[in-house]
Amino acid sequence: MSPSFNGRLIGLARERRVSPLAILKMQPAFLAALSFNTEWARQRFPACLIPAKIAEAERLLALLEGGNL
Repeated sequence: MSPSFNGRLIGLARERRVSPLAILKMQPAFLAALSFNTEWARQRFPACLIPAKIAEAERLLALLEGGNL
């Protein structure tokens, strides 16, 4: 994950008063449920990129939880 994503994840965790790990655990479901109403958003965040982001979140979660990648 990019450093800027990690910073946003940590900031969101602080805002919600939960651990960054808890936010990371929510990411796959959140990303899978994303839908955009505007053409701008669909172009900026293409649906074809979402599976890779879900896999990235799951790999990072497995690493942080001490599991296998």
